[in-house]
Amino acid sequence: MTDLAQLIYLRTLPQHDPTWQKIATGDLVRITTWFAYPAEKYKQLPSFRRKVVDITAIARGTSKAVVAGKSAARLLGLWVLPPKNESITLVRKSKSLPTKAAQDPRVRYRKMWLPAEHIVDVDGVRSTNVARTCVDIARMVSLEEGIMAMDSALVHKLVTHDELSGMVLQLSRAKGIARARLAVQFASALAESPYESYARGILIAEGLGSKIIAQYSFANGYRVDLCIDDAVVIEIDGHVKYDGTTYGKPVDEVIRAERQREKHIQNLGFVVLRYSPSELLYERPRVVSEVRAALKAVRLRRSA
Repeated sequence: MTDLAQLIYLRTLPQHDPTWQKIATGDLVRITTWFAYPAEKYKQLPSFRRKVVDITAIARGTSKAVVAGKSAARLLGLWVLPPKNESITLVRKSKSLPTKAAQDPRVRYRKMWLPAEHIVDVDGVRSTNVARTCVDIARMVSLEEGIMAMDSALVHKLVTHDELSGMVLQLSRAKGIARARLAVQFASALAESPYESYARGILIAEGLGSKIIAQYSFANGYRVDLCIDDAVVIEIDGHVKYDGTTYGKPVDEVIRAERQREKHIQNLGFVVLRYSPSELLYERPRVVSEVRAALKAVRLRRSA
């Protein structure tokens, strides 16, 4: 049974149904007025899946709203940053919004033009389609997360560059559309992880370098996450490669291979910088400063 299949619809249950007793004892957690969920299983869900359950429960309880932005991205399986204090985004096609008393504090309502062809059904929930969701994230949230969402959509063949460009054209008068247009320009189907895409978005947003290549290849077959101006290599470290199982090799063997690879790239005259997702999220000014200094150092060395 999938996690969404465990949502329990309460509205049609009779008063004597045992479900109400389970809510009273805490065996079920009431997510919304109309939906409950097994409490222990809800607690064990990863934060991003718990967010999807919340979005689905809230959206199924409204017949007039459409899930949009990062909330839609979560339903569609697109890459976005972790859901830290993130509101659920709903769009109402009518000009009126629910009264404050009727609004769920977890929800942020937005007014926007949303034609029927931009709406799809996802597990019984009305959501913006992939192209519209990607463009909305780029224009309403940030260039970086817009690139993340677009990369994942392209990687998993959920959308094409032409469809993204077409959506930008349709929304040509919408707020923030210039940022979305830039995101489409830099979106890539070569990205291999969410934080690689996020790092590339940071580099572009901060104006670091004139040429940023994803999955940059060397003549000997080595490949790196990102390369700026054929000079500075950026590698995004994750815990997966060091778990001792993912690559079928012991951790120390993986680390030795990484160091040998890094030394070879440095011997070719490249600077290699490594960052974790946590550093990208919480130490961005330092990351940007180090990349900028590395680019300057390489330029000076090559011009000497």
